[in-house]
Amino acid sequence: ASWADTSITLDAPSITGTLFVDDGSTVSHTISNWSDDVSYTITPTNCTVGAVNSSGVFVVTHTSGTPSYTIVATTDSLGLADSSVVTKNIVLSVAMTAPSLNAPADSDDATAVTYTISSIDSNATKVIFDAQSSNFTYGSVGSGSGSKVGNTVEITGWSGTSVTVTLTYTTVATYSNRAKVQSTNAAYTDSAWSSTDSIVISSSFTATDNFDVSLWTGNGSSQSVTTGFQPDFVLYKVRSTTYDWYAFDSIRGATKVKYVNKITAEVTNSSTLTSFNSNGFSLGSEAGGNQNSLGYVGWSWKAGGTGVSNTNGSITSTVSVNTAAGFSIVSFTGTGSTATVGHGLSSTPDIIMVANRSVGGHWNFMHSAVNGHTGYMYSDGNGAFGSPYTPPWNGTAPTNSYFTVGNDSDTNGSASAIIAYCWHEVSGYSKFGSFTGNGSSTGPTVTTGFQPSFVLIKDSTQGGHNWSIWDDVRSTSNTRTKIVKMDSTVAEYDSAAVGIDFLSTGFQPKNTDPAINKTGNTYIYMAFA
Repeated sequence: ASWADTSITLDAPSITGTLFVDDGSTVSHTISNWSDDVSYTITPTNCTVGAVNSSGVFVVTHTSGTPSYTIVATTDSLGLADSSVVTKNIVLSVAMTAPSLNAPADSDDATAVTYTISSIDSNATKVIFDAQSSNFTYGSVGSGSGSKVGNTVEITGWSGTSVTVTLTYTTVATYSNRAKVQSTNAAYTDSAWSSTDSIVISSSFTATDNFDVSLWTGNGSSQSVTTGFQPDFVLYKVRSTTYDWYAFDSIRGATKVKYVNKITAEVTNSSTLTSFNSNGFSLGSEAGGNQNSLGYVGWSWKAGGTGVSNTNGSITSTVSVNTAAGFSIVSFTGTGSTATVGHGLSSTPDIIMVANRSVGGHWNFMHSAVNGHTGYMYSDGNGAFGSPYTPPWNGTAPTNSYFTVGNDSDTNGSASAIIAYCWHEVSGYSKFGSFTGNGSSTGPTVTTGFQPSFVLIKDSTQGGHNWSIWDDVRSTSNTRTKIVKMDSTVAEYDSAAVGIDFLSTGFQPKNTDPAINKTGNTYIYMAFA
C-alpha cells in the first residue's frame, strides 16, 4: 500500500516573559503555545539560552549589544514533517517611578521656593529640571537644569501675576555602569535611559496681597489699620477736611513723613504712622491721620520688606523689591552729577517718582506713556507734562536694571538723601498708560485688562488740572464720583461731574470735565486691580 502525503500546520511560537534590564541579566521566557509534539531549536544573538523544559520555559542571559534569538519549531508526528520559524527581538526595559514634586502651600509671592522631590526611584542617580514659563526666572537652578542635591532643588525669583511653572523632569537611571534606552520594539542603544513627564505647579498672584485701599475713622488716640499684608509704602489723606498728603515707606522707616502735595523736606513725627505691621500699620494721634471723628483713606503697596544693597548703577542704592508686583522702593545718596541708580525690578519701570528727602523740592514724576520716559511732571503741582529736560533724568530712559539721574537737586542733590518709588506693569494687576479725551459724557473706554480698584488720572497736555484719584472702596458702584486730588490739600470731592465707570476690563470717564476728558488732550493714568 502507498500513503498519500498529508500536511500539518505548526503554530509559530509566541514568547512571553520579562525583559532585560542590563548586561548580564538573566530572565525566563515561555513559549506560551508550547507542545510536547514539537521540538524547538533556539539560535541566540548577543545572549545565551538554555534548553526548553517540559513546560515550554527557557532561560535567556543577556551578554551585550542588541539581544535577539531565532526559534525553529519542528514536528515529525506520524512521520510527517513541518516547521515554523520566529525571530524574537528583545527590548530592554527599566522600571522606574516618576518623581513627584511638592510646592510650598503659600508660594504666590515667594522670592525663594524650595520644591521637595518626594518620590525618587532607588535606581535613579540624578534628576535634571527644565522649567518653562514666561513669568518665571531662575536663581540657583540657572538656565533651568541642574543636578539633584539630596531631595531638594531651590528655585528663586518669581515674576508675573499668575506663575504657572511647567516642570519637565528627566530621571536618568544607571545600572552596572551602563545606561539603557527604552523604546518599544527598538534595538538597544548605549545611551541614557530616560523618562520625561510634566508637572504643573500653579501659584496665583493675588492683587489684594500686594495693594489695598483702606478707610478708617480717627479716634484721636492710637489705632491700627488692616490691609491684609505688611505694607512697605503707605499714602494717606483725610477725606472730610483740608489737610496734607502723607507718604511713608519701610526703607525710610515709620514716623518719617514725606508730604506728597508740597515741596518740603522729610520730617519726623512720632504721632503719625508709628509702625508697619504684619497685616497693616499703626497710627498715633496726629491729626493728618487720626483726628477724632474724621474720615481717612489710605493706599498701601507691598514691596520687599527690609532693603538690600543694589550695585547695578554707578550709585549703590538700597532697594526693597516686590518682583511679582512690579514695585520697588529705592533709596540713595545724591552726587550732584549724572549717575545711574539700580532699581531692583526685573523689567524697565513705567513710572518713577523721585524726591529729595534732605531739602525741600519737587516730586519728579516719570511716565512711560509720555516723551519716551524722559519727560517729567511735578506730582506736587498741577502743571502739564514737561518736554524732555536734561537735569532730572539726564535725558535718558531707564533700563531693566537702573534709571539715570542728572544734576537736578530734586532727583540727585549732592549729598542729599533721595527716595524713589518705581513701578512696571504686571498683567492682570497694574496698567500705566494714556488716553485722548473726547469731550463727551461717554468718554473713551480705556482697556487695562482687569477691573480696577484704583485709578489715577492727570492731564499731561494742559496745566491747571489736578492729579485725581478714584477707588472702589470710597465709591462702591458705578458711576464712581468721589475723588481726591493728590497735589492739593482740599477735602474729598463728590460729584457726577467728575465720575468714571470701572469696567470689567478697564474704565471710562463719564464726564466732560477738562481735567479728565477734554477733547484732544492726552491724559496719563495709573490703575491697580
